[in-house]
Amino acid sequence: MDFPAFPDAPPLLTQEEKQELAQPSCSVSRYRAIIEEKTHLYNDFFHSLHPIEKLVKGLSSFYDEIMLAAWTAKGLHLESNVSLVAVGGYGRSELHPKSDIDLLILIDNEALAPKDKIEAFITFLWDINLDVGHSVRTIDECTEMAAKDITIITNLIESRTLTGPVDLLATLKLHIDISQMWDGHSFYQAKLAEQKQRHAKYQNTAYNLEPNLKECPGGLRDMQVIDWVAKRHLHTHRLSALIEKHFLSEDEYIQLKGAVSHLWRIRWALHMVAGRKEDRLLFDHQRTLAKLFGFDDDDLKRNVERFMQGYYQSVAAIQQLNDLLLQHFEESFLTKDAINSIEVINDHFQTVNGQLEARSTTLFQDNPSSMLEIYVLLRLP
Repeated sequence: MDFPAFPDAPPLLTQEEKQELAQPSCSVSRYRAIIEEKTHLYNDFFHSLHPIEKLVKGLSSFYDEIMLAAWTAKGLHLESNVSLVAVGGYGRSELHPKSDIDLLILIDNEALAPKDKIEAFITFLWDINLDVGHSVRTIDECTEMAAKDITIITNLIESRTLTGPVDLLATLKLHIDISQMWDGHSFYQAKLAEQKQRHAKYQNTAYNLEPNLKECPGGLRDMQVIDWVAKRHLHTHRLSALIEKHFLSEDEYIQLKGAVSHLWRIRWALHMVAGRKEDRLLFDHQRTLAKLFGFDDDDLKRNVERFMQGYYQSVAAIQQLNDLLLQHFEESFLTKDAINSIEVINDHFQTVNGQLEARSTTLFQDNPSSMLEIYVLLRLP
């Protein structure tokens, strides 16, 4: 099958548009019109099979420019003790068409905060139909809350300054560093507990009939758990760094990236089809998405089955690598100095701290049938 050539880079604001939107007199309707125009262009790029990674990052960059223009229009660029910070998925520079845009307005001194301007800015973002979540906090308030709440510390790990004094966020990140709070063991255990609780809501299976592609086992949230733990422990912001640090092989990295890219394409299409933020692959959406992804012969049931088959393959890959990496993180960071509890099962296998392990690094090359023996051992009481 011949694919069309990728178009140029996804659209951002022109210099003229930036200047226009930054004017205090620029209307709500003008902002809405530009956002709608650019969104349509991004969806056209999606239909042209533009790389989804570039679309997700590009859309985030587009909204960066919208934020900067609105910040300037409301006079906040004149303030020296307040910064606009992107957090959460937006902090990772990952946005889909209807994603939440999470903001932290970080202030140096609450008494000097330009409250009227901040209120006008947030109200304006709502008026131009952006789904914005926001908080206004000092460095001390953020530090205190992050020490108590795993969700807040996680969001702040992924934060980046959009505009304003960069030293505010830099100071905050020193306060929330792993040396100050949420040591390796407590952060890992909290994220693992979150994941187990989330998986339980979906019967601990990736194979629900109407799965949530973000929250189900093997969904995008499982990928983010890997990312969060890696950022906290390895101080890396690149998934490829896991190869360099020998946590992933090259093939595993390619498999993981491919699975995430596939889910990102599905999520982008789902937002387009639903016209709102939506992560549930409801039956009605499955039929529409199957056609959108090229499964459009006369057998509608078969089309949906083939589309969902691809989805299940991707989540199975993410779930498998999530399990593998979290176990690797635990062995490397949390139990590396602990005394191992070893129980020999037979000539081929033993358990180490409750985990099944081959007794020889060449076991499967020397005895390929040992692969089948694993399944027998795992079924034993």
